[in-house]
Amino acid sequence: ENGTYYGGVNCVLADGDSQVFVKGGQYSVMVDYDGRIWVLNRQGDSNSRFFVTGGTFTDFNPYNSETENPVENFCVEGYATSSEVVDGHTIYTVVPPVAQVEGNYYESLHEAINAANAGGIITLLRNTAETGISVPSTQKITLDLNGNTLDLGASTLVVEGDLIIQDSTATAEPVVS
Repeated sequence: ENGTYYGGVNCVLADGDSQVFVKGGQYSVMVDYDGRIWVLNRQGDSNSRFFVTGGTFTDFNPYNSETENPVENFCVEGYATSSEVVDGHTIYTVVPPVAQVEGNYYESLHEAINAANAGGIITLLRNTAETGISVPSTQKITLDLNGNTLDLGASTLVVEGDLIIQDSTATAEPVVS
């Protein structure tokens, strides 16, 4: 779950019917194999599975893994990776989704708003802090807070289109004073 894992060609090799749950930690390998980095690797023709919900990976994207089996997403549904280049290496960090729209997951509310169709419902999946959020004049959407908090900091939510804000988990009418 935590720690640093440094391997030769693989950090974790899954074979047979194994299930590997990666929840955190830092992963890197010394060398590539056949021009590819195999930090997490499913043995060819095995029924093994990876379930990645956290961690950072050097030069290896668990969302788009190129290992012995065909290209595959090792991240649990809804999870994605963000990346940054550090000292010539791409560091991929697994991040939980912020919002969901019509079965698709997004790393930010801004991305979810841009992806929503007219009349679409954006469901906030966790507490998040974002700035510069706007609803364009072409949008007519519902933002379901889903029991979570949207922190805009010192910025303002700019609404040029139509926006309904609701909390589907609310059990009482709001108190207005």
